[in-house]
Amino acid sequence: MKPISAAVTILMLVATSAAAQTMEGFAKGLADRNYPHVGALLLDSFDFQFTKNRNLASEVDHHLQQILIAPDFGPGRLRLGYHDKNSDDEYFYRISHVSVNNSRIQSARRNLDICSDRGKCTVRLAKPAGDFVFVLVGFQLSFRGTDHHIDEIGLLENNGDLTVFFNDKSDEAIFIWSVQFAWVPRDLFSQVGESSGAGDRRGASRTIPRGRSVIRGFKFNFRDNDHHIRATSVLTPDGRVEVLYADKNGDDRFDWQVQWAVSPTPPPAPPRLTVRKVVSPAGDPGRFNLRIDGAVRASGVGNGGSTGALEVSAGAHTVSETAAPGTNLANYTRTIGGACASSGKVTVAADQSKTCTITNVRKPDPACADECEAEREECMAGVGEPGNPTAAGCAKQRTECLAACPPQGGG
Repeated sequence: MKPISAAVTILMLVATSAAAQTMEGFAKGLADRNYPHVGALLLDSFDFQFTKNRNLASEVDHHLQQILIAPDFGPGRLRLGYHDKNSDDEYFYRISHVSVNNSRIQSARRNLDICSDRGKCTVRLAKPAGDFVFVLVGFQLSFRGTDHHIDEIGLLENNGDLTVFFNDKSDEAIFIWSVQFAWVPRDLFSQVGESSGAGDRRGASRTIPRGRSVIRGFKFNFRDNDHHIRATSVLTPDGRVEVLYADKNGDDRFDWQVQWAVSPTPPPAPPRLTVRKVVSPAGDPGRFNLRIDGAVRASGVGNGGSTGALEVSAGAHTVSETAAPGTNLANYTRTIGGACASSGKVTVAADQSKTCTITNVRKPDPACADECEAEREECMAGVGEPGNPTAAGCAKQRTECLAACPPQGGG
């Protein structure tokens, strides 16, 4: 299986709002990145791969001292790490979270616990009353003062009991662990489940229900021995779980499991259409009624006015205008543009938001305009003669003349 760095799907939870954010790049040792967010974070995917000269296809593996994903390490900051003891080897990372606005989600953490119980430890978490689902946000697994080959790695939760794994084949290494997690109301998910594999090499993929997914837990375990490590990844593109766990030759079998939760794919947003008004000059007192399909949706607007983004049916629509009291359309030229054709017609589909612009330019007083046109013709008659303006100069003079004219209809 080739190195995985697939695009990560945005999560939309039932009856709430959510926005995905992803950080990817290359680093050595510990790396701090700007990672602002609003709301509770849920872990969507993570992908760590040792590289050579920023080449994801290169075959490079190392001992591992620490794997770290720590959102909110500082305000709006993400700290991450995937390194051996000397921390001088480059790795690729891709971390994806979903920032969820829902007051019922409860965020929590445990920091810098020490595990000396043969490579795994189980602790009891304070699970809230009611039907809540454990979801990972971030984690730290770190050997104390040294690095190791890797056999098992993972975090699995079962009804409030969290088991943490990080060991080589001896099962004697002491490690430090931290975990950031969230208790999410069960009714925000359509399905909660688990995918697993036995004896896979390098990587594997399993089908899960279609929708937007988050990671509740994971575990990898080499079957026959411990190894250098090249890649450790859990990805959740829509309708699949993809895992990658391998050293550089990728021929060692491993067992794995991923706990996930899925929400339905949100229905498409309704089409939206905005009509904007531009009047020139900007201070012109003209006022206009903006219409969609013949119905007035904004009354008496001037320069900079708008209908705002309005929900409309999917399909074809027509924007237009009428004059508000005190304004005469005959005193203006009109141009319709933006997403609309010059006729004002526009087609909007689900999940689309389009903006059309109606521009009205005040006509100059007819007598003054005639004088400007006569001056231009006189100017053009002398183009090419020594000391006379160029054609462009004549056009500029006409424009300046028209701009100085009083407006048609007064005002």
